[in-house]
Amino acid sequence: MTVFLTVVLAFAMFLQGIGFKLYARKCNVANEALMNSFNFLLSFVIVAIYLVFAVETLSVSSLLYGIPYGVFFVAMVFFYNKAMSCGKISFSNFTLGMAMLIPIVVGALFLGESISPLQIGGVVLFLIASYFVCFGQGKDDKQMNKKAVIYSVLAFLSSGAMAVFIKVISGVDSSVDQVQMLASAMLTGFVLMTVLFACQKGFVKIGEYLSYRWFWWALLIVVISTAVGNIMYVRLVVLVPGAIFFPVASGLPMLLGAAVSPLFKEKLSAKTIVGIILGIAAIVLLNLKVN
Repeated sequence: MTVFLTVVLAFAMFLQGIGFKLYARKCNVANEALMNSFNFLLSFVIVAIYLVFAVETLSVSSLLYGIPYGVFFVAMVFFYNKAMSCGKISFSNFTLGMAMLIPIVVGALFLGESISPLQIGGVVLFLIASYFVCFGQGKDDKQMNKKAVIYSVLAFLSSGAMAVFIKVISGVDSSVDQVQMLASAMLTGFVLMTVLFACQKGFVKIGEYLSYRWFWWALLIVVISTAVGNIMYVRLVVLVPGAIFFPVASGLPMLLGAAVSPLFKEKLSAKTIVGIILGIAAIVLLNLKVN
């Protein structure tokens, strides 16, 4: 059952990218800060409702940890949204999916965690996969959007920072409730994105952004995938073996992103497809441990 739920989680994470892509394509006037302000607010409401039924007592420390965690969360979602708006869904999903490389490397270099030969092979395979995905366009394809690459890398680093933060905090304080931390992070995200939008536009012509019906459809998809997906993630990551969880949770959205990219008129070369498959193989190796 937990493996099935992990597949459901992967679909939820994949749908987040679809929502962002629809928003960029269907709304002639788009603003990522406003979109994510609504996203974090409504996601916070959903997580808060979940906590009412699932948690008996609030953890002040978990809520406080959620503030810096929320900063990384905001950066990851915001830059992923920006990457989707100007780049390929296959490349953006690949880059974000491989962010799990960061906590493994950081753990080995700075936290005294061991890394197996298979995991070293996974790192090497990831670098090869990155080359194919980043430089594997067909001859008739456009040169990769530089902004999309920058935004994808920033989303990659932010997602990796989230994983490292959780790893460090869990080692320091084992009593942390990650769902409560998630709720606090989403509330932090709402505040930060609202401030950013206010600085950009000062709430002038806000109706111009909200008048598109596709804004609300895209927002619905993004909110459900963000809230439900992250609740499932923090619950399942401790229940499902890493060798199964991460390849499914990170690898399946990569494959789905590649599969649907033609629907958004994005061309996939054979090299790009090979790179994505190699990336999934890298995820598997990174999560295999030799006793």
